[in-house]
Amino acid sequence: TDETIEQFIIEADFFRIQDEKADIANAVKASYVKALRNRDDTVALLQQAGWRGQPLDDLMSTWDILRQATEMQPHQSAARDLTKGELLTAFSDGIIDQQQLTDALLQLGYDENEAGVLVQHAVLKKKREDTNLLVELTHQRFLGREIDQGEASIELDKLQVPVTQKIITLKKWSVEREKRVPDFTLAQLEGMISSKVMDEDVARQALRDQGYMDSQVAYLINWWRDKRGVDSKGKYFTKLKRSDVEGNYIDDRKYRDTAVAQLKELGYYARDINIILDRIDKNMNRPQGPAITMRLLLLKRSSVVLPHFVTRHESNGMDEHDKPTLTEIVSAILACSAVAATIWLACVEGDAAAKTGLTGLIGASSAYFLTKQTKMNGNGSGTSKPSSDKPSSEGVA
Repeated sequence: TDETIEQFIIEADFFRIQDEKADIANAVKASYVKALRNRDDTVALLQQAGWRGQPLDDLMSTWDILRQATEMQPHQSAARDLTKGELLTAFSDGIIDQQQLTDALLQLGYDENEAGVLVQHAVLKKKREDTNLLVELTHQRFLGREIDQGEASIELDKLQVPVTQKIITLKKWSVEREKRVPDFTLAQLEGMISSKVMDEDVARQALRDQGYMDSQVAYLINWWRDKRGVDSKGKYFTKLKRSDVEGNYIDDRKYRDTAVAQLKELGYYARDINIILDRIDKNMNRPQGPAITMRLLLLKRSSVVLPHFVTRHESNGMDEHDKPTLTEIVSAILACSAVAATIWLACVEGDAAAKTGLTGLIGASSAYFLTKQTKMNGNGSGTSKPSSDKPSSEGVA
């Protein structure tokens, strides 16, 4: 009948509405029990779905018990913390005020004590950030020398910076301000000392300020003094260069021994010194090497001994035939000089036996003439046999 059909439609609509209410309740239940939605929002959604009166109260009472008994999962806590972090950032940026932050934390499920702690921490953090900005402003003004240390201390006191922190901060700023002044380079310090623009004591302190040790400072100062030709007492001295030594040797070959000593002081080895001086001798068309020097010494020695020998016996009435012949003189000089040159070269190379032989040869250079003199004095009568043009066997020996 029509009534039966109408009753069936009414019952069908009722069950459909009940099913919709149940579906909405199940969807809202999960978020509410897991503390992802607050109570007021949940009740409003249920009322929109048709929940009213006692059924709604009974439903919320059951969900309240479930919400208290349900433990949040780690990912749920992370989701809530992320929301909390966004709220704290909004408060730090000035988007929301302190009261709005407190209400938002309560809506996330925090109780009043938790919300109060979080809000106080956020307030202190924001205040500290604002203070740090003002401290940094004072810092830059101090580095720019707009204010001195006393004025910077007053500004920090106004910002309620603790005393210990203020002292440490001012010391760091002072060191930083000094470091902003560029340091003199080593070349600049050396140049200013050399031109007498800066005293050595000032340069020493500048080097210490740059971090050099006292020993390093002493080495640098002594090195600069040596380059300028100044002794430890501050007096200037002339230091010869290689060109000066070579010039003196070019002017006078007798300067060779002094030139050798001076080149050694400049750091040259004996082999290099001989090469330098021999090259000068070659360019000047002069005899080269230490062997030539020895020849000259032997010739000089013979030129002194022989005239003295002849003059002495002429004064004693020596017979003309007893005088050494020219052949004897030339033979003795040439023989001594030639052998001496060879032995001297060996001495330069460090041959000990050659040095001993050279000593004997120098003595033998006049032994021949001294032997002849003894024979002449032994005749007594002033007459003797004529000597031959060749040296006797004793003289040669």
